[in-house]
Amino acid sequence: MMLGGPVVGEARLGSDHINPIWVHSLRFDLGMGLFDRVGAVLWRGREDRMMMAAERQIWQRSAVGGLTVVAMVGLGQVWSAGWISLISLVEAWAWAGPGLVF
Repeated sequence: MMLGGPVVGEARLGSDHINPIWVHSLRFDLGMGLFDRVGAVLWRGREDRMMMAAERQIWQRSAVGGLTVVAMVGLGQVWSAGWISLISLVEAWAWAGPGLVF
């Protein structure tokens, strides 16, 4: 019976003899398998965290960019509304004459 490493002798069901090299190999294989699994889970978790951080940065940049555009459009509308109001007041004053007092 081989579990990934060199095995001298065999362990048979019902036998009283278990080769210590086989036991050592079994422990090594189980230990390495566990280590590999834990390492893979930790590495996968690290990759997931890195991807989540990158996605979060993209969303944050998109949100900041979107809010910046919304703020600029809003300020532009306020600015243009202010100019329109100022132009309307000047036109009203010009039409009504200098007697129009606010």
